[in-house]
Amino acid sequence: TEYMRSRYNLTISGFYNIVDNRITTVWNQTLEGLGDNRGAMQYTNISRVLVGGIDANASVRYPCGLGARLSYTYTHEHFGKDDVVARSTRPHTATARIEYDKRFNRNYAFNVSLSGRFLSKVDAEEIASSDSGAYDHLEAMRYEGYTIWKLTLSQKLWKGINLTLAADNLFNYKPSTYYSNSCYTTGTTFSATLSVAVDKLCKH
Repeated sequence: TEYMRSRYNLTISGFYNIVDNRITTVWNQTLEGLGDNRGAMQYTNISRVLVGGIDANASVRYPCGLGARLSYTYTHEHFGKDDVVARSTRPHTATARIEYDKRFNRNYAFNVSLSGRFLSKVDAEEIASSDSGAYDHLEAMRYEGYTIWKLTLSQKLWKGINLTLAADNLFNYKPSTYYSNSCYTTGTTFSATLSVAVDKLCKH
Protein backbone atom coordinates (compact mmCIF):
# COMPACT_ATOMS: atom_id res chain seq x y z
CA THR A 1 0.00 0.00 0.00
CA GLU A 2 1.17 3.54 -0.72
CA TYR A 3 0.18 6.99 0.52
CA MET A 4 1.27 10.21 -1.17
CA ARG A 5 0.41 13.78 -0.29
CA SER A 6 2.25 16.91 -1.30
CA ARG A 7 5.88 16.35 -0.31
CA TYR A 8 5.30 13.17 1.69
CA ASN A 9 5.37 9.53 0.65
CA LEU A 10 4.70 6.39 2.69
CA THR A 11 4.75 2.77 1.47
CA ILE A 12 4.17 -0.45 3.40
CA SER A 13 4.52 -3.91 1.88
CA GLY A 14 4.61 -7.48 3.09
CA PHE A 15 6.45 -10.51 1.75
CA TYR A 16 6.22 -14.25 2.25
CA ASN A 17 8.64 -16.70 0.66
CA ILE A 18 8.54 -20.50 0.63
CA VAL A 19 12.02 -21.92 0.05
CA ASP A 20 12.37 -25.67 -0.58
CA ASN A 21 15.67 -27.53 -0.26
CA ARG A 22 17.81 -24.55 0.69
CA ILE A 23 21.49 -25.52 0.72
CA THR A 24 23.55 -25.06 3.87
CA THR A 25 26.68 -26.64 5.38
CA VAL A 26 27.01 -28.92 8.42
CA TRP A 27 29.86 -30.72 10.14
CA ASN A 28 30.16 -34.46 9.37
CA GLN A 29 32.41 -36.33 11.79
CA THR A 30 32.54 -39.44 9.55
CA LEU A 31 34.34 -37.69 6.68
CA GLU A 32 38.09 -37.61 6.21
CA GLY A 33 39.62 -34.49 7.70
CA LEU A 34 43.01 -32.80 7.44
CA GLY A 35 45.96 -34.60 8.99
CA ASP A 36 44.90 -36.84 11.86
CA ASN A 37 41.61 -35.04 12.39
CA ARG A 38 38.31 -36.62 11.51
CA GLY A 39 35.39 -34.76 10.06
CA ALA A 40 34.78 -32.09 7.47
CA MET A 41 32.11 -29.74 6.25
CA GLN A 42 29.53 -31.03 3.80
CA TYR A 43 26.56 -29.56 1.98
CA THR A 44 23.07 -30.52 3.01
CA ASN A 45 19.54 -29.43 2.19
CA ILE A 46 16.99 -27.93 4.56
CA SER A 47 13.60 -29.29 3.55
CA ARG A 48 11.67 -26.02 3.81
CA VAL A 49 12.20 -22.52 5.15
CA LEU A 50 9.43 -19.94 5.42
CA VAL A 51 10.60 -16.35 5.26
CA GLY A 52 8.14 -13.52 5.85
CA GLY A 53 8.13 -9.93 6.96
CA ILE A 54 7.14 -6.34 6.39
CA ASP A 55 8.88 -3.42 4.74
CA ALA A 56 8.02 0.24 5.45
CA ASN A 57 9.43 3.36 3.78
CA ALA A 58 8.76 7.03 4.48
CA SER A 59 10.23 10.02 2.65
CA VAL A 60 9.81 13.78 2.41
CA ARG A 61 11.26 16.41 0.10
CA TYR A 62 10.97 20.19 0.56
CA PRO A 63 11.43 22.88 -2.12
CA CYS A 64 14.27 24.43 -0.11
CA GLY A 65 16.41 21.37 -0.91
CA LEU A 66 15.99 19.49 2.35
CA GLY A 67 15.00 15.83 2.12
CA ALA A 68 14.81 12.78 4.37
CA ARG A 69 14.08 9.07 4.05
CA LEU A 70 13.52 6.31 6.62
CA SER A 71 13.18 2.58 5.87
CA TYR A 72 12.51 -0.36 8.17
CA THR A 73 12.31 -4.11 7.49
CA TYR A 74 11.27 -6.93 9.80
CA THR A 75 12.18 -10.46 8.65
CA HIS A 76 11.25 -13.78 10.26
CA GLU A 77 12.59 -17.22 9.29
CA HIS A 78 10.63 -20.31 10.29
CA PHE A 79 12.28 -23.76 10.25
CA GLY A 80 10.73 -27.19 10.72
CA LYS A 81 11.35 -28.78 14.12
CA ASP A 82 13.51 -31.57 12.63
CA ASP A 83 15.48 -29.38 10.24
CA VAL A 84 19.02 -28.10 10.54
CA VAL A 85 18.73 -24.52 11.76
CA ALA A 86 20.87 -22.21 9.66
CA ARG A 87 19.49 -18.87 10.81
CA SER A 88 21.68 -15.90 9.96
CA THR A 89 19.18 -13.19 8.98
CA ARG A 90 18.94 -10.23 11.32
CA PRO A 91 15.24 -9.72 12.17
CA HIS A 92 15.32 -5.92 12.32
CA THR A 93 17.08 -3.63 9.86
CA ALA A 94 16.63 0.06 9.18
CA THR A 95 18.21 2.80 7.09
CA ALA A 96 17.96 6.57 7.42
CA ARG A 97 19.11 9.46 5.25
CA ILE A 98 18.89 13.23 5.50
CA GLU A 99 20.30 15.52 2.84
CA TYR A 100 20.43 19.10 1.68
CA ASP A 101 20.88 20.34 -1.90
CA LYS A 102 21.87 23.88 -2.86
CA ARG A 103 22.68 25.38 -6.26
CA PHE A 104 24.38 28.77 -6.19
CA ASN A 105 24.88 29.32 -9.92
CA ARG A 106 25.39 27.39 -13.16
CA ASN A 107 28.91 26.41 -12.15
CA TYR A 108 28.58 25.43 -8.51
CA ALA A 109 26.18 23.27 -6.48
CA PHE A 110 26.56 20.93 -3.55
CA ASN A 111 24.81 18.13 -1.73
CA VAL A 112 25.53 17.15 1.86
CA SER A 113 24.02 13.95 3.23
CA LEU A 114 24.11 11.91 6.40
CA SER A 115 23.06 8.28 5.97
CA GLY A 116 23.01 5.40 8.40
CA ARG A 117 21.96 1.79 8.71
CA PHE A 118 20.96 -0.21 11.76
CA LEU A 119 21.13 -4.00 12.06
CA SER A 120 19.75 -5.79 15.11
CA LYS A 121 21.46 -8.62 16.96
CA VAL A 122 20.89 -12.20 15.81
CA ASP A 123 21.42 -15.58 17.48
CA ALA A 124 22.94 -18.29 15.29
CA GLU A 125 24.91 -21.54 15.46
CA GLU A 126 28.39 -21.78 13.99
CA ILE A 127 30.83 -24.66 13.51
CA ALA A 128 33.45 -24.45 16.28
CA SER A 129 36.64 -26.31 17.16
CA SER A 130 37.34 -28.35 20.29
CA ASP A 131 40.56 -28.34 22.35
CA SER A 132 42.04 -30.87 19.93
CA GLY A 133 41.67 -28.41 17.07
CA ALA A 134 38.97 -30.38 15.27
CA TYR A 135 35.89 -28.53 14.10
CA ASP A 136 33.48 -31.04 15.57
CA HIS A 137 30.55 -29.25 17.20
CA LEU A 138 28.08 -26.41 16.92
CA GLU A 139 28.44 -23.38 19.13
CA ALA A 140 25.77 -20.77 19.82
CA MET A 141 26.81 -17.35 18.55
CA ARG A 142 25.23 -13.96 19.12
CA TYR A 143 26.10 -11.30 16.59
CA GLU A 144 25.75 -7.89 18.16
CA GLY A 145 23.59 -5.19 16.67
CA TYR A 146 25.34 -2.18 15.25
CA THR A 147 24.83 1.16 13.53
CA ILE A 148 27.02 2.60 10.77
CA TRP A 149 26.84 6.24 9.62
CA LYS A 150 28.31 7.96 6.58
CA LEU A 151 28.72 11.68 5.91
CA THR A 152 29.14 12.77 2.28
CA LEU A 153 29.72 16.15 0.66
CA SER A 154 29.34 16.20 -3.14
CA GLN A 155 30.20 19.34 -5.09
CA LYS A 156 29.47 20.08 -8.73
CA LEU A 157 32.20 22.37 -9.90
CA TRP A 158 32.84 24.24 -13.11
CA LYS A 159 31.96 22.42 -16.34
CA GLY A 160 31.46 18.84 -15.19
CA ILE A 161 34.14 18.69 -12.52
CA ASN A 162 32.80 16.91 -9.42
CA LEU A 163 34.48 16.59 -6.04
CA THR A 164 33.15 14.16 -3.39
CA LEU A 165 34.41 14.00 0.20
CA ALA A 166 33.18 11.20 2.47
CA ALA A 167 33.66 9.88 5.99
CA ASP A 168 32.41 6.28 6.31
CA ASN A 169 31.74 4.70 9.71
CA LEU A 170 31.57 8.20 11.14
CA PHE A 171 31.51 7.14 14.80
CA ASN A 172 34.37 4.62 14.46
CA TYR A 173 32.41 1.45 15.22
CA LYS A 174 34.47 -1.77 15.50
CA PRO A 175 32.89 -5.19 16.14
CA SER A 176 34.09 -7.21 19.11
CA THR A 177 34.35 -10.33 16.88
CA TYR A 178 34.96 -10.58 13.15
CA TYR A 179 33.03 -13.44 11.60
CA SER A 180 30.79 -14.25 8.66
CA ASN A 181 27.85 -12.19 9.91
CA SER A 182 29.69 -9.29 11.52
CA CYS A 183 30.52 -5.89 10.08
CA TYR A 184 33.94 -5.97 8.40
CA THR A 185 34.90 -2.39 9.13
CA THR A 186 38.11 -1.61 11.00
CA GLY A 187 37.08 1.94 11.88
CA THR A 188 36.42 5.29 10.25
CA THR A 189 37.65 5.75 6.69
CA PHE A 190 37.94 8.97 4.69
CA SER A 191 37.89 9.33 0.93
CA ALA A 192 38.10 12.03 -1.71
CA THR A 193 37.01 11.50 -5.31
CA LEU A 194 37.51 13.86 -8.22
CA SER A 195 35.72 13.14 -11.48
CA VAL A 196 35.79 15.02 -14.78
CA ALA A 197 33.17 14.73 -17.52
CA VAL A 198 35.33 15.44 -20.56
CA ASP A 199 32.38 16.04 -22.88
CA LYS A 200 31.02 18.79 -20.60
CA LEU A 201 34.49 20.26 -20.08
CA CYS A 202 34.98 20.65 -23.83
CA LYS A 203 31.44 21.76 -24.57
CA HIS A 204 31.00 25.38 -25.68
